[in-house]
Amino acid sequence: KTGELVSTIEVRLTCQSAMEVVSYTEEKEFSESFVLERHLEDFIVHNWRKTKLGENYKLVDNQLMTTTGPLDILALNKDDSEYLVIELKKGRASDSAVGQILRYMAWVQESIARSDQRVSGRIIGIREDDKLRLALTQVPNVEFLRYEVKFDLFEHGDLI
Repeated sequence: KTGELVSTIEVRLTCQSAMEVVSYTEEKEFSESFVLERHLEDFIVHNWRKTKLGENYKLVDNQLMTTTGPLDILALNKDDSEYLVIELKKGRASDSAVGQILRYMAWVQESIARSDQRVSGRIIGIREDDKLRLALTQVPNVEFLRYEVKFDLFEHGDLI
């Protein structure tokens, strides 16, 4: 309506190769995150070997349908002794992600893993809240990993 102040302005810039989005709001909040969880997943899957997880784990599947819903990413360590279940959160991850990843881990343990294989989990998000941090102190085989999206602009002459 005319005469009303707009409290939030969002500008989005999409980078073709990584499908990353940078958003800015006037409320002094600058956040670099993926707009959709699927964008984060696609980026990780397509760059798996370049990630820290890719050093020790091989990618098995993504969006694997389980009886409790689609598992974001499933990996297996290089000596085949441990499955890794990855739950992605495009923004701040909360303690509800713990129950979700534990359901997927139990499904992998019962449906895919051999009796001599372990199952662990990683929740990946841009930041964790206090509830998640506390919950994870009681679940030793699940960890939180923070992701960061970086974006730079260069003058035409600065391009290599």
